[in-house]
Amino acid sequence: MRARRGAVFIVVILALSLGGAACGGTTAKTTTSAAAVKAAEAEWRVGLGRWRASMLRALDGISLIFSRADSVARLEARHSKTSVRLERYEFTLASCAVVLRQLGPVPQPLQLSSHYAGQACENLERGARLVVQAVSQLARVASVDPLNRASVPLGTGQSELTTAVRAALDIQPT
Repeated sequence: MRARRGAVFIVVILALSLGGAACGGTTAKTTTSAAAVKAAEAEWRVGLGRWRASMLRALDGISLIFSRADSVARLEARHSKTSVRLERYEFTLASCAVVLRQLGPVPQPLQLSSHYAGQACENLERGARLVVQAVSQLARVASVDPLNRASVPLGTGQSELTTAVRAALDIQPT
């Protein structure tokens, strides 16, 4: 009787351990998955901060160029240092969505942040196109502010940059 109970006990233990392993019941996989998710979220947050900083540098650079009459005058010379700098800023804004996609898949808790970032890119890219148009019209149109049309999407894009990052920071990492 005792031997029989011992055999039943061993069979039950083996069945439970094999059944648990077959169902994916090991905790090592779950811990690794949770760690991978946490690392992906942290990486995406860092990338989002870098993305925002590069967009703000471009916006600040454009603003600085157009805030000074001598800088605006130098834009008419196609290969001036000012023109080259402006083209670099325009390219940065025009490639906003590409840089955002390079951050990789958006972790689930950061979907809202990604949504705001996408809206920011739409506006920043539209603003960059309008800056290019404004510069091409500088020689032909005497305007106090050649960036009038570009200022709204650029300003909206800048606000959305902040909203995207705040949304990412307000969500506690999982």
